[in-house]
Amino acid sequence: MNTPALILGFLTTVLSLQPAEVSVSNRPPKPEEVGYRPADGAAVRLNPPSFIWLHEPAAQAYTIQWSRSREFTDAVTISGLAFNTYTHHAPLEAGTYQWRYRFQTTNGVTSRWSVSRSVIVPAEAMVFPMPTRAQQRERAPQTHPRLFLRPEDLPRLRESATGQEAERFDRLRAEADRILRT
Repeated sequence: MNTPALILGFLTTVLSLQPAEVSVSNRPPKPEEVGYRPADGAAVRLNPPSFIWLHEPAAQAYTIQWSRSREFTDAVTISGLAFNTYTHHAPLEAGTYQWRYRFQTTNGVTSRWSVSRSVIVPAEAMVFPMPTRAQQRERAPQTHPRLFLRPEDLPRLRESATGQEAERFDRLRAEADRILRT
């Protein structure tokens, strides 16, 4: 076989190995699944809304977009999400938005966008943003305990354990110990 034919054969093989196009399923949720939230066309009570979509079995990471434009010309895009849910760290302006998502596979293939859904953010929606990971780390105490309790709560809890609440505290501790053993 001559060299140009060999190179042409090699290139044909390499090009045929390009990843196939991947699509979001856009399927209806099963009865036991949460489904798509906010539902298409729904008005939300919290601002920003929490976006939830169906898990894609091939997904390694997700990207979500929302926009006031049906063409997503002014879209906010958040990438690298590990889970099929997202709540933004700042409120949105009141109005109607379109939202959609896509995913990336473990071998780096990016899916097409999902169908777009609309959501209405009323002016009277309660502002309830999700802090960023950096804000969460910043707010967490650097000393222990830092889960469920904060260091400034310890004196009050210690007093409760020896004061009028001692009997209730002992029952609570006994129950917690029992649960830990099981």
